[in-house]
Amino acid sequence: DQLPRVMEPWVALKNEGHDLVFGAMNAQFKEYAELGFPDNDDATRAALKENRSLFDFLHISKVPLMDPEARTVALQGLLPHKVDLIWTVDGDEFYTKEQILGILEYVKKTPMFDYYHIPFDNLVLDTVRWDDGFTPPRIFRTDRHGGLRAFVWENDLEYNDGTAANDLVPGIIPRSVAYVDHHTWGLKNVENKIRYQHRHFGFCPYRYDDKTTTASFDPAYFTRWGLTMPVVKDGKAKTPRESLHVIIRTHSVGNFREGVRRITDTLGGRQEL
Repeated sequence: DQLPRVMEPWVALKNEGHDLVFGAMNAQFKEYAELGFPDNDDATRAALKENRSLFDFLHISKVPLMDPEARTVALQGLLPHKVDLIWTVDGDEFYTKEQILGILEYVKKTPMFDYYHIPFDNLVLDTVRWDDGFTPPRIFRTDRHGGLRAFVWENDLEYNDGTAANDLVPGIIPRSVAYVDHHTWGLKNVENKIRYQHRHFGFCPYRYDDKTTTASFDPAYFTRWGLTMPVVKDGKAKTPRESLHVIIRTHSVGNFREGVRRITDTLGGRQEL
């Protein structure tokens, strides 16, 4: 039901002449099948087929796949089109045209980064904004490290020379450029998703109450990882913490002071600082 809104800005930009290549992949995740959940995504498959002309690559899997296997099918379908970037978009991520163009402009200006994280404005449990933020990897250049090879875990990509994307220093799209609306962990089918998370990861930050048929943050998860439980107030979930302000001053060339300034404090000198 969200797919038309997800696709709208991308389709509009392509119709306006922007050089975009679309690939789409639909598959039931293998863990869902192993848990006995039905593959009942017929409406999504129908919507994709109805818009077949939009896609340069479309694959609907008849067999369940692991998450990275499904993403790799889409990746291998797009690479033959000689694309410069691979940009993954899940079915609950709502960009605007302005955000897409702003992100592309930022990527053009920062060729030193091989891939990029994008900040998401998370809506969880249908009514709560996750104020702490979520910034997953989403954009990958195709001309680095021998080219992109495959997804190896979730959104983690590996290059043909064996380099893992998450071993590199990524670019991070500033929130001033884009803070993307992300409707994740909705209450529809949330019980199934929680069971999937426990099977996939072994843990989950949410729990389901059979009596009230509602979901909430699971204290056991936060205790396990030594994290502070989020506090929900005025429709926002935020982790209580002390403020830490870090100011970084950098200079690309030259000395910013005359002479030599030595740092001899307990941090171990300038190099460690």
